[in-house]
Amino acid sequence: MKIIISILTLLSACVIGHAQMMPDSTANIVAYWSKGDKAIYEMKYTKEKTDSDGETTVERSTSETRIFEVLDSTATGYAVRVSYDDYFDSQLAIQFGVSANLLSELSSSITVDFLTDEFGAVQSLVNVEEQIEGFKKVIRFAIDAAFKDKQQKKAYAAEGITKQALYDSLCEQFCNEETMTRIISEDVTPLLYFHGGRYDIHEEFEYKKPIPTLTDGDVLEVTEKFWIDEELTDDEQVVFRRYCHIDSEDYLPLAKAYSYSLVAQNYTEGELAEIYAEIDKIYDELQVTFDEYSAVRIDFETGWPLEYYYQKVIKTEGGGMDSEIVETKEALLKDLI
Repeated sequence: MKIIISILTLLSACVIGHAQMMPDSTANIVAYWSKGDKAIYEMKYTKEKTDSDGETTVERSTSETRIFEVLDSTATGYAVRVSYDDYFDSQLAIQFGVSANLLSELSSSITVDFLTDEFGAVQSLVNVEEQIEGFKKVIRFAIDAAFKDKQQKKAYAAEGITKQALYDSLCEQFCNEETMTRIISEDVTPLLYFHGGRYDIHEEFEYKKPIPTLTDGDVLEVTEKFWIDEELTDDEQVVFRRYCHIDSEDYLPLAKAYSYSLVAQNYTEGELAEIYAEIDKIYDELQVTFDEYSAVRIDFETGWPLEYYYQKVIKTEGGGMDSEIVETKEALLKDLI
């Protein structure tokens, strides 16, 4: 249950019958769902880090069952609910000793409702306020787990951080409609990203995608490309691929500004000049690149995605911080009911 909103809006074409490869070599992506339909997915996430010595460590892995249920079907769209089961998080389980049963119970209490148009393209989330209240419970749960870890508790005590202060800070940061919408949408939009569009199988599409940053009001605008994989597409299914690259020149100025903002509140003007100079020295030596890849295979007859794959690679070089971080997300359709 993670995050970035990226909904591409394209011209929708009314079609009769199943979504398909058209005679003009275009693909229509349309949902053909009925009230009561369920699509059950097996979801996996891993984060690996390779250090300067070439050693790779799995920093975190999660798995869950994610169920998409069609609550209602009308001439103008669908109402869909996403629920979760069998959630496992290695970080919570290993670092904080949280049992798999407790994690699964916690995830089972979460649902996300959203509306689509008649083609299955996501239009809006419904129960954001409920999710905010539910997320507050998750934050409280995570803080309690963290304070049970002796080293973590000691670190918090050294900084003078109490449970309540940490809870208030995290709620202020995450428990608002804009942030919650962004977090929830990451569970919803990737699988339905291309619904509602008609795409030329021979064309590579390109558009500008805004990415929120850690500094208030700053947005990093990047170019993302997507296309249909002709070799893997036939009359029964279509495979889309996406790619996005971010250079150091685009990312590092925003990262440095964020570093400035973190220290500005805690030091005098005289002290800040020296600290800023140190920050400048670190960033002058750094090179950081981001590469995002994804692919989704969609069934023409039903409009349900059959599988989804996403990978983000962050490479850092210089300043004694050489590393590569690889995050991978996978979704596989296990059953249609």
